[in-house]
Amino acid sequence: MIGKYADMRHEEYWIKRFEQLEESQIRKGIEYYNDLTKQYMKAIASVEKDLAKWYTRYANENGISLTEAKRLLNSRELAEFRMDVKEYIKKGESLNPKWTKQLEAASTKFHVSRLEALKVQMQQQAELVCGGQLDDIDALARKIYTDGYYHTAYEIQKGIGVGWDLMALDTNKIDKLISKPWASDGKNFSERIWGNRTQLVHELENTLTQSIIRGQSSKKVIAEIAQRFNVSKSRAGALVMTESAFFASAAQRDCFNDLDVERFEVVATLDSRTSPTCRHMDGKVLPMSEYKPGVTAPPFHVRCRSTTVPYFDDEFTLVEERAARDENGNYYTVPAQMKYEDWKDIFVDKTKTYSDWKAEWFMSNVLNTPKNAVNYNAPKKDEEKQEELTFKPVETIDEAISFAKNLVYEDDFAIDDGLGVHTVNDFVKAMYDVNQKFGRKLKISGIKRMSDTNKRVMNASYSSRDGKITLKNTTFAQMKKSAEKQYNIGYWATKNPYGSNYHEIGHAVWVDLPKEAQEKISDIYSRIRHESYLEWMEMGGNRASLKQSEVFAKQLSKYGSKNKEEFFSEAFSQIMDGDMKSAAREVNKVLDEYYSKKVTSQRLKSLNKLPLNDKIRTGATAGALNPATLEAFEHAERFYEEIRKRKSDVAVIAQRTGLTEEYVQIVKNHIFIDKHDLGRGVPEHFFPDYEMAQSWQRLSDKKMKIQEHDIILLKHEYLEHEYMAKGMTQAQAHNEAEKLYSYRKALLERK
Repeated sequence: MIGKYADMRHEEYWIKRFEQLEESQIRKGIEYYNDLTKQYMKAIASVEKDLAKWYTRYANENGISLTEAKRLLNSRELAEFRMDVKEYIKKGESLNPKWTKQLEAASTKFHVSRLEALKVQMQQQAELVCGGQLDDIDALARKIYTDGYYHTAYEIQKGIGVGWDLMALDTNKIDKLISKPWASDGKNFSERIWGNRTQLVHELENTLTQSIIRGQSSKKVIAEIAQRFNVSKSRAGALVMTESAFFASAAQRDCFNDLDVERFEVVATLDSRTSPTCRHMDGKVLPMSEYKPGVTAPPFHVRCRSTTVPYFDDEFTLVEERAARDENGNYYTVPAQMKYEDWKDIFVDKTKTYSDWKAEWFMSNVLNTPKNAVNYNAPKKDEEKQEELTFKPVETIDEAISFAKNLVYEDDFAIDDGLGVHTVNDFVKAMYDVNQKFGRKLKISGIKRMSDTNKRVMNASYSSRDGKITLKNTTFAQMKKSAEKQYNIGYWATKNPYGSNYHEIGHAVWVDLPKEAQEKISDIYSRIRHESYLEWMEMGGNRASLKQSEVFAKQLSKYGSKNKEEFFSEAFSQIMDGDMKSAAREVNKVLDEYYSKKVTSQRLKSLNKLPLNDKIRTGATAGALNPATLEAFEHAERFYEEIRKRKSDVAVIAQRTGLTEEYVQIVKNHIFIDKHDLGRGVPEHFFPDYEMAQSWQRLSDKKMKIQEHDIILLKHEYLEHEYMAKGMTQAQAHNEAEKLYSYRKALLERK
């Protein structure tokens, strides 16, 4: 199917989308490994408890000799041991059948030594922690392969703008893939798990016996046993991450083949931890016939982070409306706005039709985010010009309240009288900075005074329960001194005197973010925390020269390692300061994406949702379709496609308006032909706009009378294009162009 579109290529698009897909797949492995870590910690705690009890019962101040350890249990101890073993057998669902038989045999023995009893207790924990891995990793592998296959198909179809039905994956095929060894040692993951289990059991037994022979204290024995479990956990983690990478790679390989992709490119994550092999393979382009995980495709080594992308020879332009027929002769497209869940419902599960999706998408997106929103019930009068907000230090609390109300949602925003005006000024200044940077109000309901005796909080705190900020009375000099001190020891993310204020405002921003943005930031936090943990373990763990939080601080700060909310607030303070480490830069990308969408959606506050297919009955547009309807939108879609094909409209408009053909061509390209970054990570056309389509029709039809707002449209779009050429985002350029040529305002004022 892809063969007929093989002339399409857009390297940055493919790399970005498939790096995100790979990160999503790796995250599944990380999430399971985090759960696995908890299981190991539980096992260690249980073994430590058993060891402590054993030493308390049998050892003296000089420890315990091997001879004493090998003494048989007395009748009471034997009865207790048998009860424990019977409990172990009851939990036998996830245990190795061989171990269950050993337990059954042990429960009937009349002669059991103290050492044997302890080894059974330790092995039970090893069997429990390893026994569940087989089913868990099997389920993880299936999920990664299935999700990876469908997400790969989705990204390719969205990339070329063409959709077609896919067959559901064959479970037998997945079974064979999972059971088939892929690495050079000829073992599949099931065999690796049991190999790890066997090694752990032997290491535990040997460590225990050798520790007793050496006469080590119970504290040292417990530490060494715990270390054996931690080593096993690291081996299990390496297994999970490597197998996750393999099945993600296998899913891409099979999907590429099924969609007739002819060549693939290797893309490595390039940073200080990139292996020599991945650096060497980065950018290599190979035919699909040579796609072999572990050799020519990821994973190239344990914990490999490289991925592959489809490779097309010539320039690739993302044509959303390029169509392909399905088996019934229907046309399908995959626009940039179609989400994965909708794509899967339509093309894989067949639980939704394309028409259903389009109607739903229009109601929830176009009605809420058109480029130029008009309220047709709004009075036609000049809009009041708002004065630009500028911060100036105030002299009273009342003045501070009055100014701060411009920056928050709450009308009853209040500030405690007990706070010094200098303290309030410093915090309101930080609120103003955030407002100016992101163009939004804050979820802060008021500012309270903190007790001077409160030693737990440095300068400020935020309560998500009531939205209030609590401040200590501090001077700017004190804030500066605290920030420098905490920054120098790596605890805070910035030495900016306003840093702690930005941090607390960050908490208010966090609670106001949509779930989607919070999840993306939480994923960044989890990944960085996991990477820091792995680096810390490689440095020696508890024996390392740095603490785990200090390793984390290389990418943000110690305090940022605490939890996802503190991570975001620390990153936010760095974003406001401008001197960002890697973690803050990643968070900033999420905020940029979210706020660019918010800027667009805020233009629609005045939209009046009239009934579908209603007509406008008065004014200059009498008889026209109501622009806020699916019918009008679909009409605009068809008209935009027609405009893209026209050859003579530019000359006609130039002749009728007195503008140059070059000027009009730039406007046409900007509105209808060119694609722009609208905040979804992929270049795309503007949403078809009914009013703009009507304006273009009047401009290009000699029989129709040109209206004033049609000329304003041309000037607005030309100026917007010029601003974008200078580096502004589309949202910024639109807002600037609106100041001189407001098409929206002109629509409201038309006669």
